[in-house]
Amino acid sequence: MYLFEQMEMSNNGYEAVVDSSGLLFSDAAGIKENPSYVFQADFLARNVRITDMAESKSQTILFDDIPALIHPDDMASVRSVLSIRTDNERRRIRMKVRAIKDGDTRCFDVKGVMDSYDNRIVCTGYAFDARFSDDQKQCMVYFENHDALTGLANAAAFDRFVKDFFKYGMYPQTLIVAKIDRFNEINNAFGYSAGNMLIKNIAEVIKECFFDAEMIARIGGGEFCVVYAGKSQTELDNKLKQTRMMLHGMYMNLVKADVIFGYSTAEKAESFCDIYRQALGKMRRTAAINAVLSQHTVIDSLIAIIEDKAAWGKRHVRLQSLSAQVAAVLGCGEECIDVVKVLAKIADIGFIGLDDSLIKNRLSLSDDEYNEFMQHVEFGRKIIAEVDDLKDMQELYIGVFKRYDEHSDSIPLPSRIVAGVRGFDDLVTMRGCGGREITEPFMRTRGREFCPDVVEAIVDVACRHYALR
Repeated sequence: MYLFEQMEMSNNGYEAVVDSSGLLFSDAAGIKENPSYVFQADFLARNVRITDMAESKSQTILFDDIPALIHPDDMASVRSVLSIRTDNERRRIRMKVRAIKDGDTRCFDVKGVMDSYDNRIVCTGYAFDARFSDDQKQCMVYFENHDALTGLANAAAFDRFVKDFFKYGMYPQTLIVAKIDRFNEINNAFGYSAGNMLIKNIAEVIKECFFDAEMIARIGGGEFCVVYAGKSQTELDNKLKQTRMMLHGMYMNLVKADVIFGYSTAEKAESFCDIYRQALGKMRRTAAINAVLSQHTVIDSLIAIIEDKAAWGKRHVRLQSLSAQVAAVLGCGEECIDVVKVLAKIADIGFIGLDDSLIKNRLSLSDDEYNEFMQHVEFGRKIIAEVDDLKDMQELYIGVFKRYDEHSDSIPLPSRIVAGVRGFDDLVTMRGCGGREITEPFMRTRGREFCPDVVEAIVDVACRHYALR
């Protein structure tokens, strides 16, 4: 009796009503309308009390009047229930019944529990409109494949998609991974509601910018995945640039957050695990680069000490600026330019272990002094190896100090750019002159100490921006 009263009193129909039998009535589909009926059949009084939960109206119907309300083909199952006699044994009732009202036939799922109360046999339960059941099933299917917060595909749907896509899809195939940087810190500082709102806003930008993707999914927390087929490197770089600009403009003034991107492109069949691992590796490197460029660390302190020892001003700022401009002239993307900026910033870090005189006279050293001077490369590598955000750049760092004519095939482009810019800055600062007195001797280093394309780009940028003619 108490259960039936609680069910009748619920404003949301069958929401959050649980009895000891394990019946659970819950609006799991999230649909506002709730066309259900709660009933209680009293076998002693031979009547059933039915409450329309949508209209909060009740009526009592005698057992003898029930046949007029039930489809003839379903009366056999109804009679079998009405004729049950129990000896204090709880029984569950479950059946489908077609009811007739005003000439309209509607199908209901009927669920209930038959038990004894005060020496009376009572069946309590609900009748659920089957049409609503179909809507509920559609919602269940939807939420099996979609993230409830953002409406994007969820992790399960993404796993099913990539299982075959990276085996049979059109090449090149690209996986983009995006992650909200320090998302846990945002949740702790502003609360989970703010974190959820941030996720929803970022998801909207990702959907807008990557509208033509094969798949967009939120795979957990603040992490998203985007899959493309047949996109060129230039197209991908442009899309990432557009996305970063939109995210920065919309969110940075509300919550101090950043979205880190990493991507991997497969030109032939590769396993998804390998592609995902490569994308994550790029994403981690991007996060590390952003940290080095935007945060003050012990590296900045060491650089300040070195520049004070050498008395050459803010050399790392000059190197970063010119290197970035040269990289742009050479057609480097935003990701490569950021790597060049970091490499230019740390290129002189090994000077911290050298005598001041070696640094100041570095362009006019004897053979023995030069060998001693070049120990700074190993000093710098050891420092970089101990910094988590920089340890992946050891190979690039060492490449800065290799002669082009001896190692041209093994020197990465960022290393070539920074090497040439360092050489150019050395000439400017040590000779204290400009114009052809700098550009002509520097041009003679093409193909010998430095990459010819880099030398020409440096001279072009310097002549246009620094009036060195």
